Amino acid sequence: RNRYPNGSSSAFISSNTTKKLIIKNLKISSLVLPADYFDKIWPLLKEALAAILNGTTSPTN
Repeated sequence: RNRYPNGSSSAFISSNTTKKLIIKNLKISSLVLPADYFDKIWPLLKEALAAILNGTTSPTN
């Protein structure tokens, strides 16, 4: 093994070249939310935010 005066191995010396990472067979699926998603989630978020601001516990923990 090649050793440098500081004891490090040549395998761990970083080079100045940038390597490209290629991910093969990556499947990106688009997220489709239900039509009534925002109608369901906004009241829960509003209730949780009110609980945080009031210093109480949200019943939906």
